[in-house]
Amino acid sequence: MESPKYSRSDAFVVRPDEKGVIYEYPNQSHALRISYMEVNGRRPGEPGKAFLEEDCTFAIYIIDGAGTIWIEGEEFKLGAQDVATVLAGKRWYVEGNLKYVTATTPAFYPEQSTMVDVNPG
Repeated sequence: MESPKYSRSDAFVVRPDEKGVIYEYPNQSHALRISYMEVNGRRPGEPGKAFLEEDCTFAIYIIDGAGTIWIEGEEFKLGAQDVATVLAGKRWYVEGNLKYVTATTPAFYPEQSTMVDVNPG
């Protein structure tokens, strides 16, 4: 049986760059993924771009810091103990200096995540 408990040493790093890091934790289920993220600046880093998760909906719980998340052109200020939800199919990006945890359903997989223009046109 796979362990039901995981530590940071069990996590693997995804998309590291100068703007932050993502730690993906192992999981026994394809229905849910938990990640820890640190953002220092803007993600994605390219101005005018946003992420689009085709299949995954996720909630972000802010542990520390402050910033802003844009979802489909709407701005939401974020601070410690706030939660933001991004539904599948929505364009989004985040800016600030933040440490947060995401819960993604179904479990995040990179192939469903693309970078798109913030303002389609």
